[in-house]
Amino acid sequence: MFLGKVQGENQQKLLHFLSYLHGMNWGCLTIGTIIQPSIGEIFNRVRKRACAYILSLPTQSELIRDFEIFSTVFYLNQSSDKLPLTLELLSASTLDLDEFLGYFATVRALSNTGLKTFDKHVTAKGNKEKYKSLRKCKNLLKPFATVSTSLRLLSMATFYYQTGNYMNTLEICTHIISSSKLYLGNMSSCKYRDRYKQLYCGRGYNLLKKCQAFVSDIMFRGEAQQFCPSQLHPEISKLAQRDSIRIPPLPYAVFLSFLCYHELGDTRRRDKSLIDLRYLKYDEEQGCSKHWIVHNLLGICYEMVEDTRSALREYTESLKSQGPDQHQNAAKERIERLQHSHI
Repeated sequence: MFLGKVQGENQQKLLHFLSYLHGMNWGCLTIGTIIQPSIGEIFNRVRKRACAYILSLPTQSELIRDFEIFSTVFYLNQSSDKLPLTLELLSASTLDLDEFLGYFATVRALSNTGLKTFDKHVTAKGNKEKYKSLRKCKNLLKPFATVSTSLRLLSMATFYYQTGNYMNTLEICTHIISSSKLYLGNMSSCKYRDRYKQLYCGRGYNLLKKCQAFVSDIMFRGEAQQFCPSQLHPEISKLAQRDSIRIPPLPYAVFLSFLCYHELGDTRRRDKSLIDLRYLKYDEEQGCSKHWIVHNLLGICYEMVEDTRSALREYTESLKSQGPDQHQNAAKERIERLQHSHI
């Protein structure tokens, strides 16, 4: 204002007012917002040349907002009994954020309903009833593709594996493995943040569009145990009600490929998948340093190729892992079973 349209006597009044405020030594503005560090601190630092303060660019603010949203919604568990509420939120939405949250919660609830529906084909009487149950499960999983291609694909790959359609499973897993999408758990890295900001921020994309940029962990819930590959049931059995186990996308896709090749009797490609999974063990973001479950995936594979020594090593390392959710880890039970079977 001082350098703008304020002229003459009004300029003098403004200068007097600014001098008065300066003399009060306020640390920050306290009405309506809180700024960290305070405005006073910023001025003092810049005046003393302790730092060069630059306001965040709009794209940086957009980046921070997007990551806060995605990091929350990707790991929400919405059950079918929440569908009326999510649909109400969706129908009343007027902002992009409201629409995204409502839509995401709705399709997540539909997907979780589909996972539970899968269990019904096990007890269904006759092929016709089994087919109807499986078709319903598949259709309920599909809408999730509109918010998360990766999660839908991993779920569909699991569906195909569980129903014996191994070639479709392998096709999806190959796509996931070769995908160049950003891993949501990787976003603390400046490299990945810069890439996201360059590709998606400041371009007018809505949140649904941006959501497609990511791959994220696949989650299995205890209440939908039959949908999860039987090799992982020891971990699923340790889950509390409404709890879930998370597996990073790349190791899971490679693990599922291993299982398919094993079922098909293709030992060459099966062994190649085991090598790939062993390589992913050391991945900075999706490997064993942050995900003990990757040790277990490797241990399961070693068991299936009858390499008990390597399997025991992986399970032992899994128990030593500093990763979260160790209470879900079934490595101890796996070790005891292997040791007992070789007595």
